Amino acid sequence: MNGSIKRQLYSLFPLLFLAVGILTVLLSGDRERRELIKEREGRFSEILQLTELQFTSFRQLLDTMASLSDELPHTRSAHEIFLNKIFASSRTELLYGLGIWYEPDRFQEGVRWFGPYIHFDRPSGGTYSLTYDWSTPEYDYLNQDWYGILSRTSPDSLGITPPYYDKDYTYLTFGRPFYREGELQGVVTIDIILLRLAYYMDSLDTEGFTEICLTDREGRVLYGSDRNAPPAEGKGIRVFHRESRVLPLSLYAAVGEKDLIREMDRTRLLFLIMTVLWLFSLVLSLVLASGRSPYRRNLLLSRENRELRHEIERRRKAEEQLHFLAYHDPLTKLENFRALVENVPPPRGEMDDRQLMQLSLENIGELSSLMERDFIDNLLIGFTEKLRESTGSEVSLYRGRGFSFYLICPEESRDSSGEMADRIIRIFRNTVRFSGREVRLRIRIGLTPFSAGETMEQLVSRSQLALTGRERAESSGIGGIVRYDSELNRIRTERLELDADMDSPEFLRELSVHYQPIMDIRTGRPAGYEALARWQNRKRGRPIRPDEFIPLAEENGHIIDLGWFVLEEVLKTLRDRVKKSGPYITVNVSPVQFIESDFVEKLDALLARYAVDRERLKLEITETSASGQIRFFWSAVEKLVRAGYRLVMDDFGTGESSLGRLQSIPFDTLKLDKFFLRNMKDDRRQTEIIRSFVSLSDALDMTLVAEGVEDGEDLRLIHALDISYVQGFLYSPPRTWEELEKMGLT
Repeated sequence: MNGSIKRQLYSLFPLLFLAVGILTVLLSGDRERRELIKEREGRFSEILQLTELQFTSFRQLLDTMASLSDELPHTRSAHEIFLNKIFASSRTELLYGLGIWYEPDRFQEGVRWFGPYIHFDRPSGGTYSLTYDWSTPEYDYLNQDWYGILSRTSPDSLGITPPYYDKDYTYLTFGRPFYREGELQGVVTIDIILLRLAYYMDSLDTEGFTEICLTDREGRVLYGSDRNAPPAEGKGIRVFHRESRVLPLSLYAAVGEKDLIREMDRTRLLFLIMTVLWLFSLVLSLVLASGRSPYRRNLLLSRENRELRHEIERRRKAEEQLHFLAYHDPLTKLENFRALVENVPPPRGEMDDRQLMQLSLENIGELSSLMERDFIDNLLIGFTEKLRESTGSEVSLYRGRGFSFYLICPEESRDSSGEMADRIIRIFRNTVRFSGREVRLRIRIGLTPFSAGETMEQLVSRSQLALTGRERAESSGIGGIVRYDSELNRIRTERLELDADMDSPEFLRELSVHYQPIMDIRTGRPAGYEALARWQNRKRGRPIRPDEFIPLAEENGHIIDLGWFVLEEVLKTLRDRVKKSGPYITVNVSPVQFIESDFVEKLDALLARYAVDRERLKLEITETSASGQIRFFWSAVEKLVRAGYRLVMDDFGTGESSLGRLQSIPFDTLKLDKFFLRNMKDDRRQTEIIRSFVSLSDALDMTLVAEGVEDGEDLRLIHALDISYVQGFLYSPPRTWEELEKMGLT
C-alpha cells in the first residue's frame, strides 16, 4: 500500500470519529438524565446528613444535661455553675440557649418556679449570660405550650416544639423530661432561633435544587420558601423526600426538569467541543507525522522546554510562598516569632548593647469578645503601621504569639529603648481611631538587654518574665514599662515555690491572724481592729510577707479558703475575747471571694454558728483592687448591704470610681489612703484634699480613719484636720491578740 493511499485512509479517521461522537451524544440523553438525578440524590443525602449532624449534637447534649440534672444538688449556685460549664464547652453553630425547668416543689419545697436559663445576648452569638426572667409568675412557664409538649415526651426520644414567637424572636425548642427515682422532675431544653436556622441552611451547598424545605414530623415547615407547606410533585417538578432516622425531622428538595435539561445541554455541548478539539489534535499529529521528523522533534522539545520552565517557575513561587508563611505573620506581614528566634543574631555577651522590647496588648482579648473579627484584624494592621511610624526604620519589628509584638533596638538607634517605650505609651495613651472607631489600647512593655541571655530562646523567656513582673512596673499612663533584671528570676522562682506550698495541707495550719488597733485619739483607746492574715512558712523557716502571698492567693484561687479561715478566726475572737459592747473588727474581703455566688448566705450561716451580731463585724473592700476585675463584684457588695453588713472602703481616693460608689452604696467607714498623709507634709494641696474628704464623710455620716500614722508629727497633722480615728505603727504594728492584751490594747 503506497503512501498516498495511507494518507487518504488517515484523512477518513477524523470523519469517522466525529460521526461516532455525534451519535454517542444523541443516544446518551436518557442515561445522562438518570446520572444527574442520581447525583442530585447523593447531594440531597449529604444535606440531610449535615442537618442530622447538627441536631444529633442537640440530642447528645440534652441526654447529658438530663442525666447530670438528676444528680445536681438542689442549690442555685450548683445549677449556675453547671449551666455555665456545659454552655461554654458544648456550643454548636445553631445553639442559642439552654435551660433547666423544674416542676412545682421539685427543686425545693414551696418553690413553684425555678428555671435557670443561659443564652447569648444576640442571635449571632457573642457574650452570654444566665437569667431567671422566665421563671416568674408573670411568665409561668408551666402553662406554656412548649413546656407541656416537652414534659410529655418519652425519656428516650427527642421532643421538638412547633415554631413559636416569645418576646424578641421566633424559637424552636428541643427538649426531654428528666426523672429522679421514677418521678418527673422537669425538662431540659435547647433553644434555637429560626433566623439562625435559616442562615445555616442557606450556607449548605444547594445548587441545582429549586427549593429546600425542612419540616417536623407533623409537617410544620421550619425552613423553606413556602412557610405553609413543603414542595409537592407536579408537572416538570421532581421532589426528593426523606425522614430522618434519628430525629423527628423531614427534609424535602425540589428539582426542575428544565434545569436538568439545561445541564444536559451544557454537558453535550462540552462533549462536542472536546471531540472537535481532540480531532483537531489528531489531524495535527497526522500532518506532523507525514512531514520531516527533525521538525517534529524540535517542536516537541520546544513544548517540553516551555512546560519545564513553567513547572520550575511554579515550584519556585510555591517555595517562596511557603518560606514567607513560615517566617511571617500573614495578617500584618511582619516577621514572626520563628524568624525572631532563628534569624536574629544571638546575644554576644556583656558587650551587646541591643535591647529586646516586648509589647503586649492587654485588652485585645476583651475587645475581641465585643467586636467582629474583621475589625480586630484591621485594628492589628493599623496598630502595626502606627508602631512602625513611631519607631523608625532602624528598629526591627516582629509579631509574636497571640497579641504581642517584639522590637529589636540596635546599638546605633537614634534614641534609647526607654525613650522609645515612653513614646509608644504616649501615642496610645488616649483613644486612637481605627476603621472609623475610637479605641483605647492598654499597652504593657517589657525591656530586656541582649546581655541578659545566652541564646535567643533564653532572651525571649526573660523578656516574658519582665513583661509579667507586675510588682516592678513603673506607672506610665495607661500602660506600664518593666525592665528586666536578674532579681526577677529569683522572685519568679520563689513565687512558683510559694504557689506549690499553698497546695500543701499545711498551708492553712501555718496561717494565723494578727490585729492592728484602730485608735480613737479622743479617748486613747481602740475603737476597733483590722484583722490581717500572717503566714509562718515552716518549710522556709520564715514568715512570708502579705504582699507576697495575698496577690498569689488571689491568682491561684486559695484566697477563698484563706478568706474563710480569717473570718472564722475573727468570729472566734469576737465570741470569746471581746465584750459584746466592745470594739468591732474589720476583715479584708478580696473581690475573688465573690466568685462564690452564695458568699452572703455562707457568711450568714457562719455568724449564726458563732452567735456574733453583724454590728460587731465590718467587711473591708479595696476599691482599687475591685475596679474592673470581677464582673459581679459590686452587685455582691450591694447584696451585703441589703443583708445588714457594715462596709469599709479601703484606700479611699485612689480608685477610679470612689465618689460614684459613695453615692450608690452606704459605706459605714472610709479609710484614707496613707498616700495622702505621706505627701501632706510637702504639698499644701494635699491638706485641702483631705479637708474635703473630712467634710464629705461628715455629710454622709461616715467614719473616716487615717491610715499610715507612724510618728507624732503625723498625729499632730491628723488632729489639726479634726480626724478622730487613726491606724498605724505609732500605736502598734499588727500583733496577736495575746500580745495586744499584754500591752493593754484590748
